[in-house]
Amino acid sequence: MARIWTCCLLTTRANELVAPIHDRIPVILRPEWEASWLDLEITDPRELEPALEPYPAEEMHPIRCPHGLTAAERRPGMHQAAAFIAGR
Repeated sequence: MARIWTCCLLTTRANELVAPIHDRIPVILRPEWEASWLDLEITDPRELEPALEPYPAEEMHPIRCPHGLTAAERRPGMHQAAAFIAGR
């Protein structure tokens, strides 16, 4: 039987920093949740719901992308590229 490699990207509601750009943000797993996230003994997903809270805006800061999209690459309504770094 062939292996099937998969992945997924979990998102949650945007925090105050990202909300002006988009209504969703990738879940950033805080270090204190890593062991619980990987714990095979946890069978009730509700135990992990707090780990899916938006990363605190005050612990992130915006950075400028080195280059944005050219006018030819932009779709109508697309905003300039933006990125955020978690942690300080």
